Amino acid sequence: MRSGTSKLVDGILLLLLMAVGAWIRVDLISATNGVIDADEAIVGLMGKHMLEGREWPIFYYGQHYMGSLEPTLAALSFWLFGISNWSLKLVPLVFSVVLIPLVYSLTLRFASNRGALVAALATAIPPSALIIWSGMARGGFIELVVIGTLALILTVDLLAKSTHQPGRAIVLGWLIGLGWWVNNQIIFYLVPIGLLAAVHYFKSFGVTSALRRALWAFAGFAVGSAPFWYYNLVQTPRFRSFEIFRSSGGGHFWQYLAGFFDQALPIIFGARRFWSDTDMFPGSALAAYLLYASFGFGALLLWRQSRTRQSVRYSGPALLVLFCLTVPLVFASSSFGWLSSAPRYLLPLYSVIFVFLGVSVDRLWQLRGILGRGLGIGLVLAVVGLNLASNYGYGGAAPGQPFVFGGQRVALNHAPLYDWLEREGYTQVPTYYWIGYRIAFDTKERVIFLHFRGPGVVRIPEYQSCCADEQFAPLVLVPAEADAIGSALTTMGRSYRRSEVGEYSVIDQISEWEAHGSRVLPARILASSMAERAANLMDGDPGTRWGSGQPQSPGMNLVAEFDSPVALAALELDLGFWLTDFPRDIVIEAELAGEGGKRCVLLDTRGNGSVHYLLKGERLWHLTFPSSVVRAIRISQVGSHPLFDWSLAEVSFFGPPSGDPDEGERFKGLQ
Repeated sequence: MRSGTSKLVDGILLLLLMAVGAWIRVDLISATNGVIDADEAIVGLMGKHMLEGREWPIFYYGQHYMGSLEPTLAALSFWLFGISNWSLKLVPLVFSVVLIPLVYSLTLRFASNRGALVAALATAIPPSALIIWSGMARGGFIELVVIGTLALILTVDLLAKSTHQPGRAIVLGWLIGLGWWVNNQIIFYLVPIGLLAAVHYFKSFGVTSALRRALWAFAGFAVGSAPFWYYNLVQTPRFRSFEIFRSSGGGHFWQYLAGFFDQALPIIFGARRFWSDTDMFPGSALAAYLLYASFGFGALLLWRQSRTRQSVRYSGPALLVLFCLTVPLVFASSSFGWLSSAPRYLLPLYSVIFVFLGVSVDRLWQLRGILGRGLGIGLVLAVVGLNLASNYGYGGAAPGQPFVFGGQRVALNHAPLYDWLEREGYTQVPTYYWIGYRIAFDTKERVIFLHFRGPGVVRIPEYQSCCADEQFAPLVLVPAEADAIGSALTTMGRSYRRSEVGEYSVIDQISEWEAHGSRVLPARILASSMAERAANLMDGDPGTRWGSGQPQSPGMNLVAEFDSPVALAALELDLGFWLTDFPRDIVIEAELAGEGGKRCVLLDTRGNGSVHYLLKGERLWHLTFPSSVVRAIRISQVGSHPLFDWSLAEVSFFGPPSGDPDEGERFKGLQ
């Protein structure tokens, strides 16, 4: 029996470790001034909406998995401390600090207090992967690790008992059910807990008693996962959440498993940084593997303990070993196995890996002589040293903002942008996903946005109708993207204003595409293929189309002929419902009247990535050019695609804004 004084000392040391763990996490958050990314902003917006009394969301906005526990807690934090980045990050930060005593408690079931404190130390000062995600409100990642660790502790205790304890079974089921709703990573815990508990109970208590315990656990599971089942049984289409559990398929299992060992584990161990396949220092991945392989000593000791049954906890060590075997197999089998270079789905490993460290050090310490203790101390120093290096060495581990365009990132400081928008009176901005949601949260939705390029996932649908007059709304872009958009607008005959605002370039006052003149109908449209459908291009119905009837290839063309020379100043291509059939490369030429059939190029997208970038995904393609008197317009598709046809719903031609054009004016070409 340990004395009360020893327990008090351990408690004080554990509190100190929690304080150290909190400090190192806050320090890393402070390195970026508490700046959040767009996915975190969505959690914040969910919390804000709940605080405002809107309908409680069951899942993270825009998807039917990853429950809203974290946004709900964010709403509570906002109520207590006000809406801010720091009060948002406080939620995962608290859970991350709580993980420290939980790992201590789990280790204490297999080792002395010395080993448990070692495990707690490694959790307090962990690799950068855990530190970074300790302050990221991304929908319940760190909360799931806490839930899963609690479930492991409770399972170890249940496996050690020989009496019927329905209360514990219900609580365990409730924890697993809560995790089932919060984050799909609970599968890492569910598989080993379910398998080992089933084998243990059937073997120790018989079929009837085992089934009775299973029913109690299932009752708790049903309660904990109730929001998940409500959504999938009541909302339509039903069972949508199960799409997340689809397998990697396509023979990717071995590729994903290799990625787990080649890329993911070095990041989890702290030898590499997120999204990097380069060692933090030469040989760091190999060194980390050798260091963590030494933890196998602790795993073998645990397994030996389970085999010899010298303790009533003999099934517990097998649970941890089975957990470590389950994680890579489930990861490689899932559709998320491709994320080996950003292994946020492997954070549950931190529930267990430092338990093995604690057990190893504890057993080494018990060896006679100074050698064992020296090895134990060396092992602890090596792990902590690697962890500190992963957080502070080689440039530091403060996460950068997401990339937007041309290798340029979202700006850390948005203050100049918000000041500019307020001065100009703008409350709606089309911009990139990773910029837009940050703007919405930072300004408490005083400024909202419309998706402009980037990830197409719509998290808050009402934002999409915010910019009805999109041509008058400012495009918030990184400079490289503004260069491309500006070039495309110039090519298409549109004027604009560009302002440099902080680290962003804002394009606004874009001239409105407006066909002031009347629509001019050609006498006929000739098509290089499927000519019988060319009439669909002039029937005024966007639900009909002309299509090439075969995958895109150079040489496909449409020719609009006029019976007599006509003045044209604008052209509109309507893709209708067939946005994937946009021309991969297009050349539009005018055959001028009175100049012997001379042709002038109106638009040529070959080698012009800016035009592709601006027009891709747009239904209406607008082109304005100086008034020109023409006899025909030729539209040539000069690109290729192995699968998609070239389709158009409507082609419209428009005359000059007013009056007759100067017959002497001729189109000089837009280069």
